[in-house]
Amino acid sequence: MSTTPQPPDQSGDQIQHQQTSNIHVHGPAPVYVVNAEKNGLAVAGFVLSIISLVLAWTILVAAICWILAVVFSAVGLNAANNNGKPHRGLAIAGLVISIAPLAIIIVLLVTAVSFFS
Repeated sequence: MSTTPQPPDQSGDQIQHQQTSNIHVHGPAPVYVVNAEKNGLAVAGFVLSIISLVLAWTILVAAICWILAVVFSAVGLNAANNNGKPHRGLAIAGLVISIAPLAIIIVLLVTAVSFFS
C-alpha cells in the first residue's frame, strides 16, 4: 500500500485542506412566530391592580379598578393554568396586589372597632 506524500508547508508540517461550503439563501427571510397566544386579561389585571393601588385616595375610581383587577387577574390566572397561556406571574401579582390592600383595610377596621368598643 503506497501513500502519496503531501507537499510540506514552510514549517515542515503537512498541509491539511478543509473544504468549506457557503450557503446562499435566496428569497424572503423566514418569519418566526415565538408565542402567538396572548393573555391580555392577566396583563390588564396587573395594570389595574397597580392603578387601584396608586389611586387609593380616590375611593370610587380605586374601587372600580380594584374589582376589575381581581376579576381580570383571576380569569387570566385560570387561563394560564388551564390553557397554558403566558403571563401566569403577572396574574398572580395582580391578585396579590389587589387582595393585599383589602386585607390591610380589614385589619384596620377590626382594630378600630375593637379600640372604640
